Amino acid sequence: MPATMFDRLTKLVHCLERAAERIKIMVLNSQRRFRRDARPVATVGPGLPTSNPDAVTV
Repeated sequence: MPATMFDRLTKLVHCLERAAERIKIMVLNSQRRFRRDARPVATVGPGLPTSNPDAVTV
């Protein structure tokens, strides 16, 4: 029996839901990893960030 258009759409929706769930998990994991790896940004002068992590706030 050939798949109807409704069956195909249902299958597509389920596929998209699973993909969205995987993307959500990936984003949450990357945010958690980013927060864990984040270091405080050193500042120079009146609060301007610098690319040198060893810089000291003056």
